[in-house]
Amino acid sequence: MGINNEDQFRLSAETVGYQTLQLLSPTNLVIPCVAIATNITQLQFGGGLPSTALTAPVAYATPGGNPDDACLIGTNSSLAGKIVLLDRGATNCDSAFKAEQAQLAGAVAVLQTTPEDTGFPFRLGDINTNVRIPVLVIAENYGAALLKSYLTNGIAVTATIRGDGSPRIAEWDGPKGFGAVDVTVGFAVPAAGVYPMRLVAGQESGAADLEWFSIKPDGTRILVNDTSKPDALLAFRARNAGAVPVLNVPTLSGANVTVSWTGVGMLEEATSVRGLWGASSNQNNPQTIPAAATIRLYRIRQL
Repeated sequence: MGINNEDQFRLSAETVGYQTLQLLSPTNLVIPCVAIATNITQLQFGGGLPSTALTAPVAYATPGGNPDDACLIGTNSSLAGKIVLLDRGATNCDSAFKAEQAQLAGAVAVLQTTPEDTGFPFRLGDINTNVRIPVLVIAENYGAALLKSYLTNGIAVTATIRGDGSPRIAEWDGPKGFGAVDVTVGFAVPAAGVYPMRLVAGQESGAADLEWFSIKPDGTRILVNDTSKPDALLAFRARNAGAVPVLNVPTLSGANVTVSWTGVGMLEEATSVRGLWGASSNQNNPQTIPAAATIRLYRIRQL
């Protein structure tokens, strides 16, 4: 099996992922974030996300709003055991150095945000192999401003950080400056059947593309769900469905026929069993229609 795309992706043996950063108090809130880690082709900074939840109080290390204050927090013992929120930017030190300072102070993780930046969270490009605790970038308009409001007003905040513990089949955790390439992988299953997989892909530049394919023994690549290839792997979308609707036996009264059904569905009609079937213009349930000399067939389709 393989994936071809322009930037990062993860293919895991699961259907549901985990939320990376979540506030537990004073409110239950998931904050969008970008994790910075060194397990990519471009060496950066920060440790991998924990497979089990890391839960700790959040402390704001730069409450004055000056990012350069984070260059001197290495001896701040009040940050020990905390998830440390700090402002990034300014000129005296880079973001990786700020994260290292928090680590030296005993922080268990770092949240970085850029003051006055109203955009989305983004990956940072600094390098520091000394940083081994998780580092996550959040954004002012997507959780950071709320965190700062809580912490500067003396409201205690507790958060949890965790990675996706699902088995990873294939992954590229970082940008591809050289363009789209195939990432291929092999795996075995105990028996033929239906196996859940979850593909999440990201895009950093404008040249977006994504292909998910199986690979035959002769090297032929076949896209998942390729309707033109009989040996293509099929993908299915999970959905919640109610009870199967049932078309009731029509009743005749004089020159009129009453059509009705139980459950939720769409009434379809045709003039022959082989179709063409199409949605009826009247979806009232029940409905009364005049009896006619021509054949008219009805069925109910589950939504």
